[in-house]
Amino acid sequence: MVYNTDEDKLNSAQALSNSDNLSTWVDVLSQIDLPALNETVQKVSRLTSNIDARSSELAETILSDPSISAKILTIANSVSYNPSGVAINTISRAVIILGFDTIKNIALTVALLDSLDSTIPHKGRILQEVAQSFHAAQQAEAIAKEIGDPAPEEIYMAALLNHLGEMAFWASGSALADEFDNKLNGIKLDILELQKQTLGFTLKKLSQGLARSWNLGDSITEALNTNNDSDSRWNLVNLSHRFALEIQRGWDTNELDEIVKSIGKVTGKGPKATRLFLKKNTENAIAKMAHISSKFSNIAKFMVAPQDSELLKATLQSSQIAVQQKTQATTDKTSPSTTSQASLNKTPQANSNPSLQLSIIQELMQLPTQEKPDLNLIFQMTLEGLHRGVGMDRALMAILSPKRDFLKIQHLLESKSSGLRDNFQVQLNNPKHIFFKNILISKESVWIGTEVEPAAYKNQINSHITKLIGSKNGFIAPIVINSRPVGVFYADRAITNRELDLDSYNSFKMFVQIANTSLAALTGKRK
Repeated sequence: MVYNTDEDKLNSAQALSNSDNLSTWVDVLSQIDLPALNETVQKVSRLTSNIDARSSELAETILSDPSISAKILTIANSVSYNPSGVAINTISRAVIILGFDTIKNIALTVALLDSLDSTIPHKGRILQEVAQSFHAAQQAEAIAKEIGDPAPEEIYMAALLNHLGEMAFWASGSALADEFDNKLNGIKLDILELQKQTLGFTLKKLSQGLARSWNLGDSITEALNTNNDSDSRWNLVNLSHRFALEIQRGWDTNELDEIVKSIGKVTGKGPKATRLFLKKNTENAIAKMAHISSKFSNIAKFMVAPQDSELLKATLQSSQIAVQQKTQATTDKTSPSTTSQASLNKTPQANSNPSLQLSIIQELMQLPTQEKPDLNLIFQMTLEGLHRGVGMDRALMAILSPKRDFLKIQHLLESKSSGLRDNFQVQLNNPKHIFFKNILISKESVWIGTEVEPAAYKNQINSHITKLIGSKNGFIAPIVINSRPVGVFYADRAITNRELDLDSYNSFKMFVQIANTSLAALTGKRK
């Protein structure tokens, strides 16, 4: 559990320690930042893939967390997820190449794992829950695909977050968690009965309450409310969790035989074929965990029984060999677009990353030549280049209204929420906003700061302008397609208050120029 202060930690633990009231637990856990479900997990879990706009929203959500962004790019370039070896340098392009659902599921998993640290109470219990949930999610998604489920990604998400109550409970730091831990180690009772006796409620009920409180969406709520004997598609979640738990005892238990039969009825496979199918899924889960988590050695051991340690070792070894082979192949390539691991991990906390800038610019220049080029992808990748490559805290793209009298933000990346989307309301007919109108007319880039460049704009940058952008220092340039201005790019370092410099300004102008050229080429191709 993550707290703002030690006092928060003490107060929360005390509030829960003597309470067997489910609503109290839900209320207290909903008001604090849990490692089992941080803000990124909540945002990503609510996104749907039914419209194109969701892709940009997913990218923006991921990029608001630099640590998670870097890890996702590393995973997206791994053998397990990208066997073709095509270099992926931006989150925006990762969504296009690997797919919305794949990146969304990676983001959920990474965000969940990223929040685990050495200070969490009952870390071993939480790691076991995370391992089981990840394994179950992999199995559930594979089964869903096997039977032609219309949305396997929903099944994955529901399985991954099905035990969020258990994770939150173990992370609570309460005396009840300590008591329950001791009883689990000593008393041989039915687990649900033990939960009721010790806590006054089941942890599944806690999961249901938190899912409602955190507004995680219908998929997770429906899955949590589905019984084991249900014919609902959500029963895949229950079956997969039963398998992921039982497999920790080995492949030869009577209970596992029954679970295999149940899964076989769903897939239409016989017992032998079902076991092979599930074993392959287990190996895939272990291999993917190797790419996803630096805590792999602590987590993967919960995916198999102790007697199956050879499977764990063999899968890990083959995964490491594949990584080494791909790394060597990447090193041998002469293309300057190849991005190093250091480049992928670069975040806006560092001022700039020239190699990453070059990689993104090259990808931008290639976009118009693709079979299905996308205007929005050009905008998104430009902003990501400014955000991660040039090291800008905030980068936006605003588009002109149909009447060309208003600028509205269409895409925004920022390292944390700053209110920019709400404040950036530019009325071009307002005399106080003449600065923006003149930029569009002149088609010039401007460095807003103590020494405005070009100097001709200095008197136009008033308090109304700095209030709109929330900063006295930044870069702005028009988006021009075939000599016609259609909007603006803007970027600054207002969140960290790091200084702007000439190199960054030149990089900003280069990205805008490449974007404008790519947009012109793309619109020309569409005619």
